[in-house]
Amino acid sequence: MRAETVRANVQCARWNTGEDLHMKASVLTAFGPPEVLQVGEVGTPVAGEHEVLIRVRATTVTFADRLVRNFAAVSPRAFHMPWLFWLISKLSFGFRTPRVRILGSEFSGTVEGVGALVTQFKPGTQCTASVALAWGRTPSTCA
Repeated sequence: MRAETVRANVQCARWNTGEDLHMKASVLTAFGPPEVLQVGEVGTPVAGEHEVLIRVRATTVTFADRLVRNFAAVSPRAFHMPWLFWLISKLSFGFRTPRVRILGSEFSGTVEGVGALVTQFKPGTQCTASVALAWGRTPSTCA
């Protein structure tokens, strides 16, 4: 199989709010040390019409995950970026409690489902993806 790089207009699948709770995830309960992460069951994601659903088989723990996990302790000086980026990050991730509950931005897996308007991906396609700073545009490599 030839691997090719594609750029698809996809977003992370929305979380199902129904009773179908059978997916395990490491959930960020508060900002702080590694102990604030707890493995629990969360709602199964559902792909919207422009989205793909990927069953994650492997993932990474990046510096960004570590930074977000303890973001309450990160000052603008410790952020090592312009103050405006720190403020935007605080608005995105939360000031006192985390807005992002499941960390991770790089992963590989298999496409489980696609939205009605997605044409570049099919169920069963193996892929790697990074959603860090993609803002809805996920660069992926699929085989």
